[in-house]
Amino acid sequence: MDGIWYYAAGSGGVYGCALHAASPRIYRSGVVRAVLGFFPRIVAASLAAFLTGSFLNSFVLAKLKVKTKGEKLWLRLIGSTFVGEFFDTVVFALVAFGDILQGTCMLVYILIGWLFKTGVEVVCLLITYRVIAKMKQIEKSCCDIINI
Repeated sequence: MDGIWYYAAGSGGVYGCALHAASPRIYRSGVVRAVLGFFPRIVAASLAAFLTGSFLNSFVLAKLKVKTKGEKLWLRLIGSTFVGEFFDTVVFALVAFGDILQGTCMLVYILIGWLFKTGVEVVCLLITYRVIAKMKQIEKSCCDIINI
């Protein structure tokens, strides 16, 4: 999670420096807006979408773990991804392109983005299983060494 804060701070820092360095006359003339363009909206959309999607993904994953009594890992991972990626995509699309895409175009953008991200997660499920198995193996060996 540290990476997102570096991203946010760096992005905000670049934008803040540009606004601070620009005199009011330059800012009113549109030069700053021309240089930075769409950047602030994309940063805000990315940050809001990441935080919303990650929170909901984790929340659903935890709830499904309780509901399935720790079984059916595939269901928990895919189910939480469906929810997390859906809200990630919706928040990003609305914040970044809310006044640009309307109606059917916005719905298609959201649907394709959500399906793509969810599809990548489903394809990567085998890798996820291997990583989880390796982590459990490492945790078990560490606990054996320190006699927990």
